[in-house]
Amino acid sequence: MKRFIIHLISIVLPFIVIAIIIQFFDFFKIYKSYNNYFKDNRIAINRTVAATKTFLKYNDSISYNTFIFGNSRAQAFKDYALIKHFGENTKPFHFDSNNESLYGIYKKLEFLSQQKANLKNIILVLDASLLKIIKARNTFNHINPPVFNDVSYLKYYSEFIKTSCNAKFIIAVTDYSIFKTKRRYLKKYILTDKHIDTYNPFTLDCSYGNQIEIQQDSILYYQKLSPKIKDRASYIKEITDPTIGHLDLLYKIKRILNKHNSNYTIIVSPLYDQAKLNNIWKKELNVIFTPKNIFDFSGKNKYTEPISNFYEWSHYKPFIGEQLLDSINKKRTN
Repeated sequence: MKRFIIHLISIVLPFIVIAIIIQFFDFFKIYKSYNNYFKDNRIAINRTVAATKTFLKYNDSISYNTFIFGNSRAQAFKDYALIKHFGENTKPFHFDSNNESLYGIYKKLEFLSQQKANLKNIILVLDASLLKIIKARNTFNHINPPVFNDVSYLKYYSEFIKTSCNAKFIIAVTDYSIFKTKRRYLKKYILTDKHIDTYNPFTLDCSYGNQIEIQQDSILYYQKLSPKIKDRASYIKEITDPTIGHLDLLYKIKRILNKHNSNYTIIVSPLYDQAKLNNIWKKELNVIFTPKNIFDFSGKNKYTEPISNFYEWSHYKPFIGEQLLDSINKKRTN
């Protein structure tokens, strides 16, 4: 019996030690509570999880009443622009996520509805890449928190444990910690930009680090960027047809908005490649949602034409977000 217990301990002990180490370092900030989940963060954490924890931590004291959803392009709509757009009593919260999906937006809205959040003002920032993803993704950087009720606690924690024990992750963290050098393989796990993004700890409004580089030397910034992005002519200008099954999610989103009598705005992002949103998407959005609340800025236009309106091939700058909101205000008042 004694030999069996010793053998059992020898098997279990390494797992206990690993679990203690993972919780101590808390690489992905899922075990401990933080006042700012993005402060001085070089490891790519799950933004949906961080945003959900932030909302639960501060909503009782702040009482958010304005929510903006979308992928990282939604960060072009800054707090000051939202307050200017909706009024001085606006309490914004950025519930965006990297490479966001239509399913992800629905689950966030469902969660907020269940939490009895004040869904007074809603902005949905959409594009075709977001609209076509209609299923849950359970990788460490996209898995939803268990409070969304679409993943078990076992699956949730096992995904982060598995990633924390992954040899590539361990090597990446060790490599960057020692040498502080950009390498292509690091990108999945490590944020290697010269200047790290900073976040408002309460609203999660993000200030991109590359804005600092542009302010220091904009010509050099775009010279360095030029070889890394394709010429616009090489991009496909028309997005392919929608994915089958997306309509159900759009109707579910609309029902939540109706339930809370939300003042909602749907913004189709202007893109560097100047691709126009597929007409099928546009028609379906107009059928499901109120057309006067839909504003399509995709395609070739004054917002997409100047390359200087973009940080790189993906993200347009905050002054463009402000201009889009101003344009929406004018269209609604005319």
